[in-house]
This record gives sequence, structure tokens and C-alpha cells, in this order.
Amino acid sequence: MEDFIKQYSYNPFSQYGERLDTVLSQKACDSETTDMLRLSFPLMIEYYGHEYADSFFSTLKEFNFVILGNKDSTYDAIKKYTPNNIIRTSDEDAVGKTQLELSSGICSALPILEIKDGKISIAGKTSIIIIKRSSSQLDTLACFVHELSHALKSTQNAMNLLEDENGNLILASRSGLSVSYSRISFENGIFILDDYKEINTGLEEGINSYDETNIINRILSFPRSSIPPYCYPLRDSLKLPPNQKEYVDLTYSQEALCAHKLIKKCNFERVLRHDQIFGTCRSEKIYNSMPLSPDNNWRTLNASLDLSVSQTYDMFMHLGSSTLLQDYKAKIIDNLQRIHNMLDECAEHKEEVSLEL
Repeated sequence: MEDFIKQYSYNPFSQYGERLDTVLSQKACDSETTDMLRLSFPLMIEYYGHEYADSFFSTLKEFNFVILGNKDSTYDAIKKYTPNNIIRTSDEDAVGKTQLELSSGICSALPILEIKDGKISIAGKTSIIIIKRSSSQLDTLACFVHELSHALKSTQNAMNLLEDENGNLILASRSGLSVSYSRISFENGIFILDDYKEINTGLEEGINSYDETNIINRILSFPRSSIPPYCYPLRDSLKLPPNQKEYVDLTYSQEALCAHKLIKKCNFERVLRHDQIFGTCRSEKIYNSMPLSPDNNWRTLNASLDLSVSQTYDMFMHLGSSTLLQDYKAKIIDNLQRIHNMLDECAEHKEEVSLEL
């Protein structure tokens, strides 16, 4: 590996280190965040592609970073960054709060809304990454990389105001391929965001977990002699569990396997990256143009991956019931087999994806 690295005409730390330090000096990040960014950010640019460097640095300038203790409240932390004139509601608000509290990391962007002459518009946004510190430095860094990856894929064309068929104002918020929809109303000086739908979450989380695994292993395998000395303490503290040769993110493991197949076996990597970072829809257009079975299309693929995530959540909520647990496992396996069949069919036409790029 070291001989391979020496053949590079650049070192990402040398190429981006000074520019990164300039941005960090303007952000007043705490030392823990600074250390993680110095070790991970140059290698993340290398991983995703140097053509995205300017976009990624713009993202870094935009986001705030908060690192919490393991017992601190993620829900309370994110509320501090929510504009005072915005209230979020949902039919599953209580579940959402519980999931926030259990989550080890959050990447969130909220709009700054204003109203003039009776018309609502987006004046800006507040963007934040919150992670909980783990007893393992490796797990803390992995969570940081996961959430930062979400951020890098969610700044361009990130928020749009739409109208539905009933004339309701809708906020569409994008994070990579995933899009959430919220109805907007204005009452007594307060904007109310009613979250009601989210699509493409399974594929986006699968890709992000796939990326997290690859980036962390890149950090672990990059020659120590080629990183700046100020990165040594964090790098040296990263320890894999006993008998584990490589890092693997297990949070969305099944979705990550599907994402790997779509990226590599189906040849969608370049077009997916462009869609994730810039908010375009080329992947959907290319996938739907392929000569696949009538029920194998982009919407069905993503709906099945979304179902995979929700089924897994439901299964963990019923761990105490062996009957329900077996039922959920059977449904999960059946759904995953359907996804892999769709992707295997797509892979048979991977040459056609290259022609579209």
C-alpha cells in the first residue's frame, strides 16, 4: 500500500491542509472537531472526487458542529439551533423525538423563513451536525464521517418551495438522494412545518454507510508517515475490535450491500455521486430507460429500500416477541431478495449506463 501511495502525484493532506486550516480558523471549532476534520476531510475529498473540492469546502463553511457527551440530549441540542419562529410537527412527533435521543449522530438543515406581502420565502438555512461522543474514538470518528458525508451531499439545491395539487405550500428538503416534504403554514407569527413524507431514505443511508466504511478504512490504511504530525494522536487512538481486520458500519448493513451492488455491479457510481451532491435526477432517468421488467423501476427500487429500513426498525421494537420477530425476519428477507433480484437484472445492462454518462 505504501508503494502505491508514493506513486500518487499528490498527498491530500498537503493539497488541502492549508485551505482547511484557513476555514477552521474562521469557524472557531473546538479542538475535538478540528482534529477529526483535519484527519478525515482531505481523505473524504480524495474519496468522493477532487472535482467536488470547492463544493465540499463551501459545505464546511456552512455547517455548525456540536459534540455531545453520551448522556446529553440530542433533541435538546437540535432545538437550540431551530429558529425561534419555527415549530415542527408530525403525526409521529413522539417517535421522532425518541429516535433523536437514541441516535448517535444527526445532520440537519432547517430553513430560515420569512413572509413579505403575504408570501413565504426561504431567506437562508441553519445547518448543523451533532454527534455523541463514544467510548471508542473509532466509533466517534465513524459517526462524524457518516454525518459529514450526509452534509457534503446536501447543500446544493437543498431546499425548494413547491405547491401541491390543493395549493398547499410544501418545503422539499434534500439530503443526497433522500427528500423530505413538509407542509408550511403561518399562524400568529410562527411558521409551522408539518413533516408528512420522506422518500429514497433507504438507498441514501445505504450509500452513506457504504461510504463511511470505505472512508474509515482509508483513514486506517493511509501511511502514518504521509499524514501531518498533528493528526498522529487521533490516528493512533483508532483501534479496531479484536480479530477485526477492517472497519464495517453495521447500522444499515443490508442497505449498504444493495448500494454496493448498484454502485459497482450496475455501474451507477458516477451518476449517483453527481445526483447526491448537486441534487440532479440522472440516476432515475437512466435506470428507467433500461430494458427491465415492468415492475423494476427507480421508484419501486427506492420504495423497497425504504421498506427495508422501516421493517428493521419495527423488528427491533418487537425483540421481546419471538413470534413477531420471526415474522419480521421473514418479511425482511423476502423484501431484500426482491431488491437484489431487481439489481441483478439492472447489472445485466451495466454497459448501457456507461453510454449515458
